Amino acid sequence: MKRPLWVLVALLLAHFSIIVRHHARPLITDELYYAAKARYFAEHHTFPRAGPREREIAAGRVWGTTDWRPPGYPVFLALASGSDIDHDAALRLRVTIVQFLLLAALLIATFLFVDARARWPAALLFGLSPWPFEFANDVGPDAINAFLIGTALLIFWRTRGAAWSFVAMLVASATLLFRPEMIAMAPVIAIVVCGVRQRQSPLSHAAAELRLQQRRLASPHSTPTWREAVAMLFAFAIVVSLQVAYRTAFTGEPGLFGPLRLTNSGAFAWTRTWLGTEKEAYDFVYAVTEGRRADLPSRAFGDAREREDVARAVRMAHERGYSPEVDAIFAALAEKRRREKPLLVAAVRALNVVQLWIHLETNPPILEALTPVPRIIRRPILGLLLLLKIAAVILGCIGAGQALRRWHRGEADALDALTILMFAYVIARTLLTGVVLDWRVHRYVASAWIPMLWCASIPCRGIGRLRSSKELPDARSDLQTPAQ
Repeated sequence: MKRPLWVLVALLLAHFSIIVRHHARPLITDELYYAAKARYFAEHHTFPRAGPREREIAAGRVWGTTDWRPPGYPVFLALASGSDIDHDAALRLRVTIVQFLLLAALLIATFLFVDARARWPAALLFGLSPWPFEFANDVGPDAINAFLIGTALLIFWRTRGAAWSFVAMLVASATLLFRPEMIAMAPVIAIVVCGVRQRQSPLSHAAAELRLQQRRLASPHSTPTWREAVAMLFAFAIVVSLQVAYRTAFTGEPGLFGPLRLTNSGAFAWTRTWLGTEKEAYDFVYAVTEGRRADLPSRAFGDAREREDVARAVRMAHERGYSPEVDAIFAALAEKRRREKPLLVAAVRALNVVQLWIHLETNPPILEALTPVPRIIRRPILGLLLLLKIAAVILGCIGAGQALRRWHRGEADALDALTILMFAYVIARTLLTGVVLDWRVHRYVASAWIPMLWCASIPCRGIGRLRSSKELPDARSDLQTPAQ
Protein backbone atom coordinates (compact mmCIF):
# COMPACT_ATOMS: atom_id res chain seq x y z
CA MET A 1 0.00 0.00 0.00
CA LYS A 2 2.76 2.48 0.87
CA ARG A 3 4.38 2.92 -2.54
CA PRO A 4 1.20 3.39 -4.62
CA LEU A 5 -0.19 5.62 -1.85
CA TRP A 6 2.86 7.86 -1.99
CA VAL A 7 2.56 8.01 -5.78
CA LEU A 8 -1.04 9.14 -5.38
CA VAL A 9 -0.05 11.78 -2.82
CA ALA A 10 2.70 13.06 -5.14
CA LEU A 11 0.25 13.37 -8.02
CA LEU A 12 -2.25 15.18 -5.79
CA LEU A 13 0.48 17.62 -4.77
CA ALA A 14 1.11 18.28 -8.45
CA HIS A 15 -2.59 19.05 -8.92
CA PHE A 16 -2.49 21.32 -5.89
CA SER A 17 0.49 23.28 -7.17
CA ILE A 18 -1.17 23.84 -10.55
CA ILE A 19 -4.49 24.91 -9.04
CA VAL A 20 -2.98 27.28 -6.48
CA ARG A 21 -0.65 28.85 -9.02
CA HIS A 22 -3.45 29.45 -11.52
CA HIS A 23 -6.43 30.04 -9.24
CA ALA A 24 -6.62 33.83 -9.36
CA ARG A 25 -9.44 35.55 -11.24
CA PRO A 26 -12.17 38.08 -10.37
CA LEU A 27 -15.41 36.89 -8.85
CA ILE A 28 -18.16 36.47 -11.45
CA THR A 29 -21.93 35.82 -11.60
CA ASP A 30 -22.88 33.28 -8.90
CA GLU A 31 -19.61 33.86 -7.05
CA LEU A 32 -20.56 37.49 -6.42
CA TYR A 33 -23.88 36.34 -5.00
CA TYR A 34 -22.28 33.83 -2.63
CA ALA A 35 -19.62 36.31 -1.49
CA ALA A 36 -22.23 38.99 -0.77
CA LYS A 37 -24.37 36.58 1.24
CA ALA A 38 -21.33 35.32 3.15
CA ARG A 39 -20.20 38.87 3.90
CA TYR A 40 -23.60 39.75 5.34
CA PHE A 41 -23.68 36.55 7.39
CA ALA A 42 -20.17 37.16 8.75
CA GLU A 43 -21.12 40.68 9.84
CA HIS A 44 -24.65 40.07 11.18
CA HIS A 45 -24.65 36.30 11.93
CA THR A 46 -27.90 36.03 10.02
CA PHE A 47 -29.15 36.50 6.46
CA PRO A 48 -30.97 39.48 4.95
CA ARG A 49 -34.70 39.20 4.41
CA ALA A 50 -36.31 39.32 1.02
CA GLY A 51 -37.35 42.77 -0.10
CA PRO A 52 -40.56 43.72 -1.92
CA ARG A 53 -38.96 43.28 -5.35
CA GLU A 54 -37.77 39.76 -4.54
CA ARG A 55 -41.29 38.83 -3.47
CA GLU A 56 -42.70 40.28 -6.68
CA ILE A 57 -40.21 38.34 -8.79
CA ALA A 58 -40.93 35.11 -6.92
CA ALA A 59 -44.65 35.62 -7.50
CA GLY A 60 -44.03 36.10 -11.23
CA ARG A 61 -45.37 39.65 -11.29
CA VAL A 62 -41.99 41.24 -12.05
CA TRP A 63 -39.32 40.09 -14.52
CA GLY A 64 -36.06 39.14 -12.84
CA THR A 65 -33.97 36.45 -11.18
CA THR A 66 -35.17 34.99 -7.90
CA ASP A 67 -33.04 34.35 -4.83
CA TRP A 68 -33.69 30.61 -4.77
CA ARG A 69 -30.39 29.32 -3.44
CA PRO A 70 -30.12 27.65 -0.01
CA PRO A 71 -27.85 29.15 2.68
CA GLY A 72 -25.26 26.41 3.16
CA TYR A 73 -22.47 27.68 0.95
CA PRO A 74 -22.46 31.29 2.24
CA VAL A 75 -22.10 29.87 5.75
CA PHE A 76 -19.19 27.73 4.57
CA LEU A 77 -17.58 30.77 2.93
CA ALA A 78 -17.84 32.78 6.13
CA LEU A 79 -16.19 29.97 8.09
CA ALA A 80 -13.50 29.13 5.52
CA SER A 81 -12.52 32.77 5.09
CA GLY A 82 -12.26 33.48 8.80
CA SER A 83 -15.03 36.07 8.31
CA ASP A 84 -12.63 38.16 6.19
CA ILE A 85 -14.46 38.38 2.86
CA ASP A 86 -13.50 41.90 1.87
CA HIS A 87 -10.62 40.87 -0.39
CA ASP A 88 -11.76 38.74 -3.33
CA ALA A 89 -8.29 37.40 -4.12
CA ALA A 90 -7.67 36.25 -0.53
CA LEU A 91 -11.16 34.75 -0.37
CA ARG A 92 -10.67 32.66 -3.50
CA LEU A 93 -7.25 31.44 -2.34
CA ARG A 94 -8.55 30.33 1.06
CA VAL A 95 -11.60 28.65 -0.44
CA THR A 96 -9.45 26.92 -3.07
CA ILE A 97 -7.09 25.48 -0.45
CA VAL A 98 -9.89 24.27 1.82
CA GLN A 99 -11.94 22.74 -1.00
CA PHE A 100 -8.93 21.02 -2.55
CA LEU A 101 -7.82 19.54 0.76
CA LEU A 102 -11.31 18.18 1.44
CA LEU A 103 -11.50 16.54 -1.98
CA ALA A 104 -7.96 15.18 -1.73
CA ALA A 105 -8.72 13.70 1.70
CA LEU A 106 -11.83 12.00 0.31
CA LEU A 107 -9.91 10.65 -2.66
CA ILE A 108 -7.19 9.21 -0.43
CA ALA A 109 -9.76 7.73 1.97
CA THR A 110 -11.48 6.07 -0.97
CA PHE A 111 -8.17 4.76 -2.30
CA LEU A 112 -7.39 3.08 1.02
CA PHE A 113 -10.16 0.56 0.33
CA VAL A 114 -8.97 -0.36 -3.16
CA ASP A 115 -8.29 -4.05 -3.67
CA ALA A 116 -4.62 -4.95 -3.18
CA ARG A 117 -4.42 -6.25 -6.76
CA ALA A 118 -5.51 -2.88 -8.17
CA ARG A 119 -3.55 -0.40 -6.09
CA TRP A 120 -0.95 0.58 -8.67
CA PRO A 121 -3.33 1.20 -11.59
CA ALA A 122 -5.83 2.79 -9.20
CA ALA A 123 -3.16 5.12 -7.81
CA LEU A 124 -2.35 6.30 -11.33
CA LEU A 125 -6.02 6.60 -12.29
CA PHE A 126 -6.96 8.51 -9.13
CA GLY A 127 -3.87 10.70 -9.25
CA LEU A 128 -3.81 11.58 -12.95
CA SER A 129 -7.53 12.38 -13.20
CA PRO A 130 -8.00 16.13 -12.70
CA TRP A 131 -11.80 16.19 -12.89
CA PRO A 132 -12.60 15.75 -9.19
CA PHE A 133 -10.75 19.07 -8.67
CA GLU A 134 -12.11 20.96 -11.67
CA PHE A 135 -14.18 23.29 -9.49
CA ALA A 136 -11.98 23.36 -6.40
CA ASN A 137 -11.03 26.96 -7.16
CA ASP A 138 -14.61 28.07 -7.82
CA VAL A 139 -16.48 30.05 -5.19
CA GLY A 140 -19.41 27.67 -5.53
CA PRO A 141 -20.91 24.64 -3.76
CA ASP A 142 -19.99 21.81 -6.15
CA ALA A 143 -16.71 20.84 -4.47
CA ILE A 144 -18.31 20.78 -1.01
CA ASN A 145 -21.19 18.65 -2.26
CA ALA A 146 -18.71 16.19 -3.75
CA PHE A 147 -16.97 15.89 -0.40
CA LEU A 148 -20.21 15.45 1.54
CA ILE A 149 -21.67 12.83 -0.80
CA GLY A 150 -18.46 10.78 -0.97
CA THR A 151 -18.09 10.88 2.80
CA ALA A 152 -21.70 9.80 3.33
CA LEU A 153 -21.31 6.85 0.95
CA LEU A 154 -18.19 5.63 2.74
CA ILE A 155 -19.87 5.93 6.15
CA PHE A 156 -22.94 4.05 4.94
CA TRP A 157 -20.71 1.29 3.57
CA ARG A 158 -18.35 0.92 6.51
CA THR A 159 -20.82 1.12 9.39
CA ARG A 160 -24.08 -0.29 10.71
CA GLY A 161 -26.42 0.70 13.49
CA ALA A 162 -28.90 3.49 14.07
CA ALA A 163 -26.32 6.02 15.29
CA TRP A 164 -24.05 5.67 12.26
CA SER A 165 -27.04 5.59 9.90
CA PHE A 166 -28.14 8.90 11.40
CA VAL A 167 -24.68 10.41 10.91
CA ALA A 168 -24.35 9.19 7.33
CA MET A 169 -27.82 10.41 6.38
CA LEU A 170 -27.20 13.75 8.06
CA VAL A 171 -24.08 14.21 5.94
CA ALA A 172 -25.87 13.13 2.75
CA SER A 173 -28.87 15.35 3.47
CA ALA A 174 -26.68 18.37 4.21
CA THR A 175 -26.04 18.64 0.47
CA LEU A 176 -29.54 20.10 -0.04
CA LEU A 177 -28.37 23.12 1.94
CA PHE A 178 -25.85 23.72 -0.86
CA ARG A 179 -27.81 22.79 -3.99
CA PRO A 180 -31.63 22.51 -3.90
CA GLU A 181 -31.95 19.62 -6.36
CA MET A 182 -29.85 17.49 -3.97
CA ILE A 183 -33.00 17.03 -1.92
CA ALA A 184 -33.80 14.18 -4.31
CA MET A 185 -30.44 12.47 -3.82
CA ALA A 186 -30.52 11.70 -0.10
CA PRO A 187 -33.71 9.55 -0.28
CA VAL A 188 -32.31 7.71 -3.31
CA ILE A 189 -29.11 6.93 -1.41
CA ALA A 190 -31.13 5.72 1.59
CA ILE A 191 -33.17 3.37 -0.61
CA VAL A 192 -30.05 1.93 -2.26
CA VAL A 193 -28.34 1.51 1.11
CA CYS A 194 -31.32 -0.43 2.47
CA GLY A 195 -31.36 -2.60 -0.64
CA VAL A 196 -27.65 -3.38 -0.37
CA ARG A 197 -27.85 -4.11 3.34
CA GLN A 198 -30.56 -6.69 2.80
CA ARG A 199 -27.90 -8.97 1.32
CA GLN A 200 -24.87 -7.64 3.14
CA SER A 201 -23.45 -8.47 6.53
CA PRO A 202 -22.57 -5.56 8.82
CA LEU A 203 -19.36 -3.84 7.77
CA SER A 204 -18.49 -2.13 11.02
CA HIS A 205 -16.09 -4.75 12.40
CA ALA A 206 -12.93 -3.33 10.88
CA ALA A 207 -10.44 -6.13 11.53
CA ALA A 208 -12.60 -8.84 10.01
CA GLU A 209 -14.39 -6.90 7.34
CA LEU A 210 -11.28 -5.43 5.72
CA ARG A 211 -10.51 -8.99 4.62
CA LEU A 212 -13.84 -9.49 2.86
CA GLN A 213 -12.32 -9.03 -0.57
CA GLN A 214 -12.14 -12.80 -0.99
CA ARG A 215 -15.34 -13.71 0.87
CA ARG A 216 -18.96 -13.83 -0.15
CA LEU A 217 -21.38 -11.53 1.56
CA ALA A 218 -23.58 -13.17 4.13
CA SER A 219 -27.22 -12.90 3.10
CA PRO A 220 -29.29 -13.86 6.18
CA HIS A 221 -30.03 -11.69 9.21
CA SER A 222 -28.74 -8.49 7.59
CA THR A 223 -31.98 -6.66 6.79
CA PRO A 224 -31.80 -3.05 7.99
CA THR A 225 -33.51 -2.61 11.33
CA TRP A 226 -36.41 -0.25 11.82
CA ARG A 227 -34.14 1.81 14.08
CA GLU A 228 -31.76 2.46 11.18
CA ALA A 229 -34.66 3.48 8.94
CA VAL A 230 -36.07 5.82 11.58
CA ALA A 231 -32.62 7.29 12.21
CA MET A 232 -32.16 8.06 8.50
CA LEU A 233 -35.63 9.57 8.25
CA PHE A 234 -34.99 11.70 11.34
CA ALA A 235 -31.68 13.00 9.95
CA PHE A 236 -33.30 13.91 6.64
CA ALA A 237 -36.15 15.67 8.45
CA ILE A 238 -33.72 17.75 10.50
CA VAL A 239 -31.92 19.11 7.42
CA VAL A 240 -35.18 19.78 5.57
CA SER A 241 -36.46 21.63 8.65
CA LEU A 242 -33.36 23.81 8.64
CA GLN A 243 -33.99 24.76 5.02
CA VAL A 244 -37.68 25.46 5.72
CA ALA A 245 -36.68 27.64 8.67
CA TYR A 246 -34.28 29.62 6.47
CA ARG A 247 -36.80 30.09 3.67
CA THR A 248 -39.54 31.10 6.11
CA ALA A 249 -37.27 33.65 7.76
CA PHE A 250 -36.14 34.94 4.36
CA THR A 251 -39.58 35.50 2.81
CA GLY A 252 -41.82 35.67 5.87
CA GLU A 253 -43.90 32.79 4.50
CA PRO A 254 -43.47 29.02 5.02
CA GLY A 255 -41.64 27.36 2.16
CA LEU A 256 -38.86 24.98 1.16
CA PHE A 257 -37.12 26.49 -1.89
CA GLY A 258 -38.12 29.52 -3.85
CA PRO A 259 -39.17 29.29 -7.50
CA LEU A 260 -36.33 29.24 -10.03
CA ARG A 261 -36.84 32.27 -12.25
CA LEU A 262 -34.05 33.62 -14.47
CA THR A 263 -33.99 36.71 -16.64
CA ASN A 264 -32.69 34.58 -19.53
CA SER A 265 -34.74 31.42 -18.90
CA GLY A 266 -36.28 31.64 -22.38
CA ALA A 267 -32.88 31.65 -24.05
CA PHE A 268 -31.75 28.67 -22.00
CA ALA A 269 -34.97 26.84 -22.86
CA TRP A 270 -34.37 27.39 -26.56
CA THR A 271 -30.81 26.00 -26.41
CA ARG A 272 -32.26 22.79 -24.97
CA THR A 273 -34.24 22.13 -28.15
CA TRP A 274 -31.36 21.62 -30.57
CA LEU A 275 -28.31 19.38 -30.65
CA GLY A 276 -25.37 21.29 -29.28
CA THR A 277 -22.63 21.26 -26.67
CA GLU A 278 -22.58 22.86 -23.26
CA LYS A 279 -20.11 25.47 -24.49
CA GLU A 280 -22.18 26.40 -27.54
CA ALA A 281 -25.31 26.87 -25.45
CA TYR A 282 -23.72 28.81 -22.59
CA ASP A 283 -21.57 31.00 -24.83
CA PHE A 284 -24.66 31.99 -26.79
CA VAL A 285 -26.91 32.68 -23.79
CA TYR A 286 -24.34 34.76 -21.93
CA ALA A 287 -23.37 36.69 -25.05
CA VAL A 288 -26.99 37.60 -25.80
CA THR A 289 -27.71 38.43 -22.16
CA GLU A 290 -24.76 40.82 -22.13
CA GLY A 291 -25.78 42.38 -25.44
CA ARG A 292 -22.90 40.92 -27.43
CA ARG A 293 -23.03 39.29 -30.83
CA ALA A 294 -23.14 35.52 -30.73
CA ASP A 295 -22.45 32.83 -33.31
CA LEU A 296 -24.52 29.68 -33.61
CA PRO A 297 -24.07 26.47 -35.61
CA SER A 298 -26.47 25.88 -38.49
CA ARG A 299 -27.98 22.86 -36.71
CA ALA A 300 -29.46 25.21 -34.12
CA PHE A 301 -32.13 26.44 -36.55
CA GLY A 302 -35.11 24.43 -37.69
CA ASP A 303 -35.93 26.66 -40.65
CA ALA A 304 -35.33 30.10 -42.13
CA ARG A 305 -38.12 31.65 -40.05
CA GLU A 306 -36.54 30.51 -36.82
CA ARG A 307 -33.18 31.88 -37.95
CA GLU A 308 -34.81 35.25 -38.61
CA ASP A 309 -36.52 35.30 -35.20
CA VAL A 310 -33.25 34.50 -33.41
CA ALA A 311 -31.42 37.17 -35.38
CA ARG A 312 -34.13 39.69 -34.45
CA ALA A 313 -33.87 38.80 -30.76
CA VAL A 314 -30.08 39.06 -30.83
CA ARG A 315 -30.30 42.42 -32.56
CA MET A 316 -32.78 43.75 -30.00
CA ALA A 317 -30.55 42.60 -27.13
CA HIS A 318 -27.52 44.23 -28.76
CA GLU A 319 -29.29 47.55 -29.38
CA ARG A 320 -31.45 47.96 -26.25
CA GLY A 321 -30.22 45.31 -23.84
CA TYR A 322 -31.70 41.99 -22.84
CA SER A 323 -35.36 42.48 -21.91
CA PRO A 324 -38.54 40.51 -21.20
CA GLU A 325 -39.50 40.96 -24.86
CA VAL A 326 -36.26 39.36 -26.03
CA ASP A 327 -36.61 36.48 -23.60
CA ALA A 328 -40.22 35.96 -24.68
CA ILE A 329 -39.08 35.46 -28.29
CA PHE A 330 -36.75 32.64 -27.24
CA ALA A 331 -39.39 31.12 -24.95
CA ALA A 332 -41.88 31.07 -27.83
CA LEU A 333 -39.33 29.43 -30.13
CA ALA A 334 -38.59 26.77 -27.49
CA GLU A 335 -42.28 26.00 -27.05
CA LYS A 336 -42.81 25.82 -30.81
CA ARG A 337 -39.89 23.39 -31.19
CA ARG A 338 -41.13 21.18 -28.33
CA ARG A 339 -44.58 21.06 -29.89
CA GLU A 340 -43.51 20.39 -33.49
CA LYS A 341 -40.44 18.19 -32.92
CA PRO A 342 -40.93 16.27 -29.68
CA LEU A 343 -38.65 13.40 -30.74
CA LEU A 344 -35.77 15.77 -31.43
CA VAL A 345 -36.23 17.47 -28.06
CA ALA A 346 -36.34 14.06 -26.35
CA ALA A 347 -33.16 13.02 -28.17
CA VAL A 348 -31.43 16.21 -27.01
CA ARG A 349 -32.40 15.42 -23.43
CA ALA A 350 -31.15 11.86 -23.74
CA LEU A 351 -27.86 13.08 -25.21
CA ASN A 352 -27.34 15.19 -22.09
CA VAL A 353 -26.54 11.98 -20.23
CA VAL A 354 -23.53 11.42 -22.47
CA GLN A 355 -22.41 15.05 -22.62
CA LEU A 356 -22.31 15.33 -18.86
CA TRP A 357 -19.39 12.88 -18.86
CA ILE A 358 -17.82 12.96 -22.33
CA HIS A 359 -16.98 16.49 -23.45
CA LEU A 360 -14.04 18.65 -24.44
CA GLU A 361 -13.99 20.84 -21.34
CA THR A 362 -10.71 20.88 -19.38
CA ASN A 363 -9.91 22.33 -15.97
CA PRO A 364 -9.11 26.07 -16.39
CA PRO A 365 -5.94 25.86 -14.20
CA ILE A 366 -4.57 23.13 -16.47
CA LEU A 367 -5.35 25.16 -19.57
CA GLU A 368 -3.60 28.18 -18.06
CA ALA A 369 -0.60 26.07 -17.07
CA LEU A 370 -0.34 24.72 -20.63
CA THR A 371 -0.66 28.15 -22.28
CA PRO A 372 3.12 28.73 -22.64
CA VAL A 373 3.65 25.15 -23.85
CA PRO A 374 4.07 24.88 -27.66
CA ARG A 375 0.91 23.84 -29.47
CA ILE A 376 2.55 20.71 -30.88
CA ILE A 377 3.05 19.48 -27.30
CA ARG A 378 -0.05 20.98 -25.69
CA ARG A 379 -2.55 19.37 -28.06
CA PRO A 380 -1.37 15.77 -27.45
CA ILE A 381 -1.49 16.37 -23.68
CA LEU A 382 -5.10 17.57 -23.92
CA GLY A 383 -5.88 14.64 -26.18
CA LEU A 384 -4.47 12.18 -23.65
CA LEU A 385 -6.56 13.78 -20.91
CA LEU A 386 -9.65 13.31 -23.07
CA LEU A 387 -8.76 9.66 -23.67
CA LEU A 388 -8.19 9.18 -19.94
CA LYS A 389 -11.62 10.69 -19.24
CA ILE A 390 -13.30 8.36 -21.73
CA ALA A 391 -11.37 5.38 -20.34
CA ALA A 392 -12.36 6.25 -16.76
CA VAL A 393 -16.06 6.42 -17.67
CA ILE A 394 -15.93 3.17 -19.64
CA LEU A 395 -14.00 1.38 -16.88
CA GLY A 396 -16.46 2.74 -14.33
CA CYS A 397 -19.40 1.27 -16.23
CA ILE A 398 -17.55 -2.04 -16.67
CA GLY A 399 -16.67 -2.18 -12.98
CA ALA A 400 -20.26 -1.53 -11.97
CA GLY A 401 -21.44 -4.22 -14.38
CA GLN A 402 -18.98 -6.73 -12.92
CA ALA A 403 -20.10 -5.93 -9.37
CA LEU A 404 -23.77 -6.31 -10.28
CA ARG A 405 -23.18 -9.67 -11.98
CA ARG A 406 -21.38 -11.00 -8.93
CA TRP A 407 -24.14 -9.60 -6.75
CA HIS A 408 -26.84 -11.47 -8.67
CA ARG A 409 -24.79 -14.68 -8.53
CA GLY A 410 -24.33 -14.34 -4.78
CA GLU A 411 -20.55 -14.00 -5.17
CA ALA A 412 -20.19 -10.31 -4.31
CA ASP A 413 -17.69 -9.10 -1.75
CA ALA A 414 -17.57 -5.96 0.36
CA LEU A 415 -15.93 -3.96 -2.40
CA ASP A 416 -18.74 -4.89 -4.76
CA ALA A 417 -21.21 -3.53 -2.22
CA LEU A 418 -19.36 -0.21 -2.19
CA THR A 419 -19.25 -0.22 -5.99
CA ILE A 420 -23.01 -0.65 -6.18
CA LEU A 421 -23.52 2.26 -3.76
CA MET A 422 -21.12 4.46 -5.70
CA PHE A 423 -22.54 3.67 -9.12
CA ALA A 424 -26.10 4.07 -7.91
CA TYR A 425 -25.24 7.66 -7.02
CA VAL A 426 -23.54 8.16 -10.41
CA ILE A 427 -26.65 6.96 -12.24
CA ALA A 428 -29.11 8.85 -10.04
CA ARG A 429 -27.19 12.12 -10.28
CA THR A 430 -26.74 11.76 -14.05
CA LEU A 431 -30.41 11.02 -14.71
CA LEU A 432 -31.61 13.79 -12.41
CA THR A 433 -29.33 16.34 -14.06
CA GLY A 434 -29.53 15.31 -17.70
CA VAL A 435 -33.03 13.86 -18.07
CA VAL A 436 -35.26 15.19 -15.29
CA LEU A 437 -33.84 18.72 -15.09
CA ASP A 438 -32.65 18.79 -18.72
CA TRP A 439 -29.24 20.27 -17.93
CA ARG A 440 -26.11 19.47 -19.95
CA VAL A 441 -23.71 21.31 -17.62
CA HIS A 442 -20.97 18.92 -16.55
CA ARG A 443 -20.36 20.90 -13.36
CA TYR A 444 -23.56 19.42 -11.96
CA VAL A 445 -22.11 15.88 -11.93
CA ALA A 446 -18.81 16.92 -10.33
CA SER A 447 -19.95 15.26 -7.10
CA ALA A 448 -20.11 11.91 -8.94
CA TRP A 449 -16.52 11.88 -10.23
CA ILE A 450 -14.88 10.25 -7.21
CA PRO A 451 -17.59 7.53 -7.12
CA MET A 452 -16.98 7.01 -10.85
CA LEU A 453 -13.22 6.63 -10.29
CA TRP A 454 -13.89 4.07 -7.56
CA CYS A 455 -16.01 2.04 -9.98
CA ALA A 456 -13.24 2.35 -12.58
CA SER A 457 -10.78 0.79 -10.11
CA ILE A 458 -12.76 -2.47 -9.98
CA PRO A 459 -11.68 -3.77 -13.42
CA CYS A 460 -8.10 -2.86 -12.51
CA ARG A 461 -8.05 -5.95 -10.33
CA GLY A 462 -7.66 -7.89 -13.56
CA ILE A 463 -4.44 -5.99 -14.27
CA GLY A 464 -3.11 -6.88 -10.83
CA ARG A 465 -4.14 -10.51 -11.29
CA LEU A 466 -2.32 -10.65 -14.64
CA ARG A 467 0.78 -9.13 -13.09
CA SER A 468 0.71 -11.68 -10.25
CA SER A 469 0.36 -14.58 -12.67
CA LYS A 470 3.39 -13.38 -14.66
CA GLU A 471 5.48 -13.18 -11.51
CA LEU A 472 4.33 -16.58 -10.21
CA PRO A 473 6.68 -18.83 -12.30
CA ASP A 474 9.76 -16.94 -11.12
CA ALA A 475 8.64 -17.25 -7.53
CA ARG A 476 8.09 -20.96 -7.89
CA SER A 477 11.53 -21.48 -9.44
CA ASP A 478 13.11 -19.56 -6.56
CA LEU A 479 11.35 -21.81 -4.08
CA GLN A 480 12.51 -24.90 -5.90
CA THR A 481 16.17 -23.86 -6.07
CA PRO A 482 17.16 -24.96 -2.55
CA ALA A 483 15.59 -28.37 -3.10
CA GLN A 484 17.63 -28.89 -6.23
